[in-house]
Amino acid sequence: MNQKSLLFIEVPLFNNHKSDLLTIDHINMFTEKNIKNLFALAGFEIIKENISNRVPMQFIIKISSSSKTINLLKENPADILSQSQDYIDKVLKDVSGLKDKKLSVYGQNVVIDYLVDNNFIDINNITCMINDNPAYQGKNKWRNKIDVISFDEFISKKYTKDIFLSMNDVYHKNVKAKLSGYNLLGLFI
Repeated sequence: MNQKSLLFIEVPLFNNHKSDLLTIDHINMFTEKNIKNLFALAGFEIIKENISNRVPMQFIIKISSSSKTINLLKENPADILSQSQDYIDKVLKDVSGLKDKKLSVYGQNVVIDYLVDNNFIDINNITCMINDNPAYQGKNKWRNKIDVISFDEFISKKYTKDIFLSMNDVYHKNVKAKLSGYNLLGLFI
């Protein structure tokens, strides 16, 4: 990079993706504060940032032109890990005793893989997987077994009253509004 170069960086916001504790697909888990500290320590300044209640954080950075003192932002990693552990504990509590109960799954987050692979949920009891992305609906089967359907199809066919939310918890509030009258498992608001 030279002094005039700009670099666009997009990384998941760990605070909004608590299930990332169950994955190894990201070597580092970033919060707003720790990535800003990393930029500062590496000699970059942030030109523009987009941080919302959605999963990715976006930054445009450049090599810093100043030699000013770096003021690191304080945060307690134990608090962040504690929130993630609270989410995982809530999920495990919600699915305990579901072995023989039929349920639908909303979303395709890594959480459902973890729960099925570790025998918390029997794949044979999953009636369908709801996905809002038309690219997945009707064309694919999750694990070559479970139909991936639209929300409208789910509502019209009334699959089950129990729905496990397998999505980033930042989306739970919006989905909860659509699913009044259903038993939502893994809901974390």
